[in-house]
Amino acid sequence: MFQRIMSMADFFTLLIDNQLVTFEKKRVITIEPTFNGTRIILEASHEDEEPFIYLVKEPYEAVIKAYLG
Repeated sequence: MFQRIMSMADFFTLLIDNQLVTFEKKRVITIEPTFNGTRIILEASHEDEEPFIYLVKEPYEAVIKAYLG
């Protein structure tokens, strides 16, 4: 059986409230600019859960750069 090994390219990291937070790219539903930062919506870990919504102070452009980097 083939097992896919995830690489660092499968993730992106942001500094949120002085903590490094790593997100799995394949779980990102959307990244949207907000009035004072960025909204990141991620798929839930389980089907019976709601998506995770992160509101971060980092500018949208910086979040997209981290996501694409």
